[in-house]
Amino acid sequence: MDSDRKTKDDGLVIKARLVARGFEEDTTSLRKDSPTCSKESVRLLVAFASSKQWACNTVDVKSAYLQGDKIEREIFLKPPPEFNDGNLWKLKKTVYGLCDAARAWYMRVKVL
Repeated sequence: MDSDRKTKDDGLVIKARLVARGFEEDTTSLRKDSPTCSKESVRLLVAFASSKQWACNTVDVKSAYLQGDKIEREIFLKPPPEFNDGNLWKLKKTVYGLCDAARAWYMRVKVL
């Protein structure tokens, strides 16, 4: 589990993200491709927008990978020590660290 501690006005806020050890998985039969954007493309877009004096906005989707469609394969995770009660977790959706998580997110957005 990847966690980050931040202090806000009303106290300590702990943000955490469940990350799977996807590098241990056999991924030979999985589709892993998803669209990406190179740094050069982003720089070109920002330069073009600046020359046209356009305002640039960004969007961040909270827990993006957890908002993908249900996965069709069975994946079991050992929970982090903070939540370990002796049981394994069966994932319903992809999580960070799985090789096909970015594709699952893209396919969900593409359909919308």
